Parts: sequence; structure tokens; C-alpha cells
Amino acid sequence: MDQYSWFNSYDPGMRAYCKERLTAYKVPRQIEIRQSLPKSAIGKPLARILLDEEMAKKQQ
Repeated sequence: MDQYSWFNSYDPGMRAYCKERLTAYKVPRQIEIRQSLPKSAIGKPLARILLDEEMAKKQQ
């Protein structure tokens, strides 16, 4: 069994899991599961694209 198999689908208990193991200020406010992240040509995640997507969601 893969050690990350529990993370493959959204489970409402994920926040509870984080609360048990992290300090309060490190627990994420929301969790979004994606199949993949936008990456640059060298393989680094493109945070700017993710930020732009979040800003577009908030403007709607």
C-alpha cells in the first residue's frame, strides 16, 4: 500500500489529520486536490499561475 494513498481523494478528515499533527497556525484553511500542477520547462511548480487562478476565483 502506498504511503500517500489516503491523499488521493478528498476526505473531510484531512483537516482533522493536519490539526492532530501540526501547530494551529500551520493547519491549512482549505485543501484543494489537483491531478497535476503547472510546471516550468525545468519542472518547478509555477506559483504565479496558481495565484492568478485563485485571484480569478475570488473575483467571480
